[in-house]
Amino acid sequence: MSRLKRFVLILLLALHFIPCEVIAKIDQSAQEDFFEANRAYKNDQFQEAVDGYLKLTENGIENGHLYYNLGNAYYRLGDLGKAILFFERARLLLPRDDD
Repeated sequence: MSRLKRFVLILLLALHFIPCEVIAKIDQSAQEDFFEANRAYKNDQFQEAVDGYLKLTENGIENGHLYYNLGNAYYRLGDLGKAILFFERARLLLPRDDD
């Protein structure tokens, strides 16, 4: 095997594994942020919960459960317009969910 082919093979293998590691870290971080926002909600810290959920959406996370929780947090803050917006987004992503 020529040096160039070996170099290209190693480069391709490195590029294949690096994104997987980065994605795993992002997923773990997103899960931690989601659980922290849920904790805030359970402790009646609704603005902190909203901030945590919004942080996830700003990082590109689109999830029906996230939007549902965000709608609930806005509802508890008395912001019905945003609550309805996020309930509708949740409904679009989770059409068979009764909640």
